Amino acid sequence: MFRRLLYIFLLAEIVFGSVGCLHRLRTRPLTPSIVQSRELCREANTAMELGQWDEAEKKMERAVRLNPKETDIRRHYAEILWQQGKHHESLRQLEEATKVSKKEGNEDETLSLSIAEKLLVLGQIEGASRFARRAIDLAPGEYKGWALHGKAELNHGDDQLHRGNPEQAHRHYQKAAADYYRALALLTPESGETEAILSELAGLQAKMKQPQRALAIWQTLERQYRPNPQPISVIRGKSETLEEMGQIDEAVDTYRGAIETTPENVELYIELTDLQLKHGRFNDARYTMGQISHLAPNHPALARFSEQIRYAQASRRNE
Repeated sequence: MFRRLLYIFLLAEIVFGSVGCLHRLRTRPLTPSIVQSRELCREANTAMELGQWDEAEKKMERAVRLNPKETDIRRHYAEILWQQGKHHESLRQLEEATKVSKKEGNEDETLSLSIAEKLLVLGQIEGASRFARRAIDLAPGEYKGWALHGKAELNHGDDQLHRGNPEQAHRHYQKAAADYYRALALLTPESGETEAILSELAGLQAKMKQPQRALAIWQTLERQYRPNPQPISVIRGKSETLEEMGQIDEAVDTYRGAIETTPENVELYIELTDLQLKHGRFNDARYTMGQISHLAPNHPALARFSEQIRYAQASRRNE
């Protein structure tokens, strides 16, 4: 199912967007090699539709050899390689496409954005930051470069915090916050990225020990989703922020309110039970466990919760 959805996404990009073979090639003179590379792209699309990813990869490799100056072919090939788990080869193709686009005088930010995203996945923060900055330089009025640079700075901060350098971590967090706010200012309603960036920003504010700001962002997201159910990430984020502020009752009520909206969502009950046990509210936890038993009698979390309660009670008796 995932690969079917991926095929549909890539095909849409090929026909309508900037990734594929059938978009920009129409503006080039139709030499025999271009015609053949275009046909190979079509055959690769068919192979993807049939789930024949190795075959699609081979056809795109031939298309690149026939038409090495067409950056969109390399970009499409790179995406197939990435989905095949050939991450370094995918990045090599994108970097080569960047070099070609610079020589051809048609460099845009999309290649740098793609490289930055992939480097972040691989944990290569410095490289991701560099390519995100390049995307900003090429298109300072587009939000994606700022959001990616913010994410890279956030990862820098987490790394410094892990290394025991809280002051350096805070400086990176401040830069990340500035980038996220810049991205939000550039967002358009149709981008569909507002919620994702706000969620990351709220988590960042919590790391910066600014729970009031984080809570305000979670509340903004909460309002944006109404009257539809909120994603569990928003519910969890708001509850954790309230917990950090010492407002345990309000943190609990966040889950209870969500349960009223979607009483069939067993994950809400599980996270509520975790919170109740964490703060020694064993009777409340038992009640919530009863609700879990009704929805999912064999859920493995029930055994874990029961063991936690037994251990806590035994510890109290031994005090």
